[in-house]
Amino acid sequence: MAENLNFDNGSPCAKESCSEKGREYTPMAAQNACPNGWHLPTEIEWNILFDNVGGIDIAAARLKATEGWTPLNP
Repeated sequence: MAENLNFDNGSPCAKESCSEKGREYTPMAAQNACPNGWHLPTEIEWNILFDNVGGIDIAAARLKATEGWTPLNP
């Protein structure tokens, strides 16, 4: 996925429009927010991802898009 999840499972939209920010889900609603064929990653899946990009300490820097966003702390 290249953008925030905005799957309508009956959860209300955030203060901003759903098209801009996606939806806000409670933890329970999040379990059912993914479209068919998708799922929230398990802790094991997150750890596999972190291991494959060099570890949890550098994962964010390696997984960030290089364009299309403005950093909060440039």
